[in-house]
This record gives sequence, C-alpha cells and structure tokens, in this order.
Amino acid sequence: MRNEQYRAMVTPEEMVLRLQGLTRGIQDFLAAEAKEHGLTSTEFVALIRSTNGDRVTGAYLAHALGMRSSSVTGLADRLEARGLIVRRAHPTDRRSVVLQATRRGRAVVNRAIGPLLEQLLSVAGELESDERAAVAAFLARIDEVLRRPQHRPSSAPRQPGRGRRN
Repeated sequence: MRNEQYRAMVTPEEMVLRLQGLTRGIQDFLAAEAKEHGLTSTEFVALIRSTNGDRVTGAYLAHALGMRSSSVTGLADRLEARGLIVRRAHPTDRRSVVLQATRRGRAVVNRAIGPLLEQLLSVAGELESDERAAVAAFLARIDEVLRRPQHRPSSAPRQPGRGRRN
C-alpha cells in the first residue's frame, strides 16, 4: 500500500484539519467559478443543485442555503432570467415548484466543475483498491455524521435521492 508512510504519521486531528482545508478549498473554487460565470456563490450553488436530476424545491434551497423563501424566489428569478433554470410544477405536490437547470445551465456547471471532477477521478484512479475502500468508508462515515439530526436544521426538507448509495 502506497500510503504506509502516512499511516503512522496522520493523527485524527490532522485528518480533521485536512478536511477543513479541503472545505475552504472547495468554497474558494466555487466562488471563483461563480464569479467567472457572472454568478454569486449562492446562485452558483443553487444552479449546481438544480442540475443533479432530483426535485429541488425552493423550500429545500431555502433551508440548504440558509435563506428566506423570498430570497430564494429572487435568486430563482435571476437564474431563470439568464436562461439557466426553469420552474416546473412539482409532480406530486401541487403547492411546490421544482427548479431544474436548463441545457444552458447544465453546460455552465459542466464547464465550471467538469475539469475538476475529471482530475479528481484521475486521482481516485491512482489509488489501490484497498486505499479507495478506506477513503470511501471514511467519507461514508462523515456523510452519516452530517446527516444526524443535530447537524441539520430540524425543519429542513430532505432532498429526494439523498441517502442512496451508488
């Protein structure tokens, strides 16, 4: 295993510090890509979430992004005016509207994050199968921690599809 040299050196505290650094790096990356495409960071994150094929509602975005529903309405208005999303009636809840990325919106997201995802795939491909298994297990445990009720707003609606394992 190639990471034997790190096994004894990396403490749990160092792992958490590395995760914090990765979080900041992802935030910086998203902010820069948003700016590059003439969007705010919040607009860009909302656009990304609307491309995943799940039914993303305004209520979900309000909770996920820590916004008021009126602010999400304004955000959706701006994205829709630029041709990046469309609003559709929710198929099972007549009170809700689903925000879906348009072809143009998906193209913006793909141009922005596609190259990074390809690089990450390449890095993952360089790992041995036991290393990938260890990383996947660690990430799954982090995901479980983040899903615990004490780490989510109590009234946040669940995004459809969350919790599915690939």
